[in-house]
Amino acid sequence: MAQWTNVTFTRPAPLLRQFRVSEPDEASHADLQGVNALTGTAVQAFHQQLLQIGLPFRVNVRGVADVTSNKEDESDTIGFTLPPISVNPLQVHGMNTWADFTHLVHQQMTTYSEEMLEKDSEVTMTGIKKMQITYVPQDNLAAFQPHLHAMGGGAARDLPPDLVAKKCVLNILNEDDQCLRCCLISWKNGIYQEPDNAYRWGKYLANIPKGRKPKGWAPQYIDCSLNLTALPMNRGSKIEDLEQVERMNPGLGIYVYFWHKATVDDISQNFQVLARAPPDPLKVKEEVFLLLYNQHWCLITNFQRFASQRNFPISRLTGTSHDAVHSCHRCLQNFKTEQNLQKHLRSCNEV
Repeated sequence: MAQWTNVTFTRPAPLLRQFRVSEPDEASHADLQGVNALTGTAVQAFHQQLLQIGLPFRVNVRGVADVTSNKEDESDTIGFTLPPISVNPLQVHGMNTWADFTHLVHQQMTTYSEEMLEKDSEVTMTGIKKMQITYVPQDNLAAFQPHLHAMGGGAARDLPPDLVAKKCVLNILNEDDQCLRCCLISWKNGIYQEPDNAYRWGKYLANIPKGRKPKGWAPQYIDCSLNLTALPMNRGSKIEDLEQVERMNPGLGIYVYFWHKATVDDISQNFQVLARAPPDPLKVKEEVFLLLYNQHWCLITNFQRFASQRNFPISRLTGTSHDAVHSCHRCLQNFKTEQNLQKHLRSCNEV
């Protein structure tokens, strides 16, 4: 099988990778699409590694096509950009194999060639001279929620050391499966602001016994101004339970994140993946950010530290208001440099 004679890549970020392929040999150049020549190259290897990670990703394809003028019998080149291709390994059926990807690129190339011919009947696309293929990992699973397995929280779990080092998450050491209830109580009652005690399960119980728990003892949780009757007491709460909690507390918006570590070619990167967002964000007046990790709910207490790709000293955040931290969560991940992030946060504090 023919291959492209030159395949190079740049790495703007650990898992955001761009391949440039050019100068195919005669066999692949004569093919209208020229896509099969990518098989066996570094592009296919990287594509399959991303599939194993399990996170959805987007592939952008741009290139230069060879065209022939039927009228003057002259050859020329023209640039093209195909619609982005979204690959979702979470789906049982869909775009989740290398063969699916190349087949779709074939289809898009064919459609592009037919559209070109319709616009100018004297021009025919004969082959691909160069292609630029950019892989962009997606950190938003909210749209893929129907394809996720039902996940609920249980007793306390240890968090990854690199997440603990950020000092941005409250991990309550509950001994039952009511960690989500504890997180919402902590957020609403401000218990999370007591760093020395907020993680203790007893801070959330109205009947914590002194000493050994008596036979038949069952925990009773303290009240907060939220209506939490939608949360079951006989099992851990699931993501699917949150919409009912929001209905019973108008104006409340609950965002759920996953912490996902991906490794490709010995390069590791942590992803803060948005798994769930309120159905109607415009009606949200109060926002709470939760982490669901290893079947345990935690409260995100400092969102920009959680969303940052690096740890930065606490002194950098001096003067940053609690409101600014939470009101900017939708745009924090758009800032690729720490300098721009800090400039944005300072402007928020001045409002």
